[in-house]
Amino acid sequence: APAARGARDEALVDALFVVAAAMSRTPGLVSLDAFKALPPVASLRGGLPDDLSDDEIADAWAEAGLAPSAPADKTAFTRAWLALDQLYDDDLMVERSEE
Repeated sequence: APAARGARDEALVDALFVVAAAMSRTPGLVSLDAFKALPPVASLRGGLPDDLSDDEIADAWAEAGLAPSAPADKTAFTRAWLALDQLYDDDLMVERSEE
């Protein structure tokens, strides 16, 4: 099987932004709810100690300079995505693919 794209792969980040923006109410922007619903994020969420929590996702959103209700443009989305990836030692997509 081909190797999974790394979370920092620019084409992957672009594609995730397009998908999340399509799931959001504001054209061209991404809501926190849409960010949480992205398959790589949703697959890691849960209630177990090693699972991704809503607080951790909200912290990544805040690290991007966003209030919970604020939609993200491409730059802020990328910052939030990379902040989330740091929680997994830059292996978010590897963790997701091992699920």
